[in-house]
Amino acid sequence: MNEAQCKFIEITKALKGNEEKDEFYKWIQDYLSDYSLNNGENVSCGAAAAVKSNEKADVLMSCIKTTLKQLVPFEAVFKSEKILFPTIGDDSSLHEKNCMHVDAFLYGEEDVDELIEQGKLMTHYCLDCESTSIEPITFITHSASNDRLKFIFQRALPNLEDKVVLDIGSRLGVVLYAGYVYTKAKELIGVELNKDWCKTQNEIINRFKLQDRVKIVHGDIINNASVVKKSNVIILHNVFEWFMSPKQQEDIWNFLYSTIEPGTIIAAAPPIEISLALLNTSIVVDDWVKERTIEHDHCIEETELKLYDVVKK
Repeated sequence: MNEAQCKFIEITKALKGNEEKDEFYKWIQDYLSDYSLNNGENVSCGAAAAVKSNEKADVLMSCIKTTLKQLVPFEAVFKSEKILFPTIGDDSSLHEKNCMHVDAFLYGEEDVDELIEQGKLMTHYCLDCESTSIEPITFITHSASNDRLKFIFQRALPNLEDKVVLDIGSRLGVVLYAGYVYTKAKELIGVELNKDWCKTQNEIINRFKLQDRVKIVHGDIINNASVVKKSNVIILHNVFEWFMSPKQQEDIWNFLYSTIEPGTIIAAAPPIEISLALLNTSIVVDDWVKERTIEHDHCIEETELKLYDVVKK
């Protein structure tokens, strides 16, 4: 599998310009459309179609991942971004020397192991540069892995046909792309402050022809109340703690509390109650939302994911 993935990346890098890449990705999709499930003779037509559809979705996500690696820095952090190391909570002990940004969507567990073997990622840092006194490096991701994205859209959330999905702080846009390929959501909206990430997302959307259902809004979520009000599902995945001061986080949570309509589903990592416990708001979590029961998320992310129904505002 690793060899096949490397060869695939080599092929995409050898293609000249976006036009050739578009043709190649289109060929892949056409190939999969003609792919025959020779081993599925005893499977119903509906089940076979579902398997084929899922395979096509996985390949498209892989193509998007490969393209993103070519468009963004290795750490998946633009110079135009301002990363704020948390001053409260479990991550308050982290700083520039003892943590490293490794995007979970771009680099899965096997990718990380390979990068470590190649010396491109270090697992420890020296405390005094003169001895074996070392500390482990913490890998930080601001995106969800593809396994977690599939879990959210294929198993945790209900049928999203005719629904509007909002991703607050969409950055790479991976939530939107996964929602596009794994569901029939009517509209997928990403609200993102950073203009470089908006440009990157729009490039992916245009290159892979996702614009019929995916839209990017460049701006502050507080200035986009209408988008929040019309959304049926809101994704909050590692969105606030590393990018905003505690005061800014409090302002946004108060905005969300007063704006999100009852009946909306929120998917949050870290869980809402953990985020709010560190802040000074008057929000009573149990009065605002009711936690949904979902099966355990077996992804590699350490950040716990929970789903909630909004019951009041």
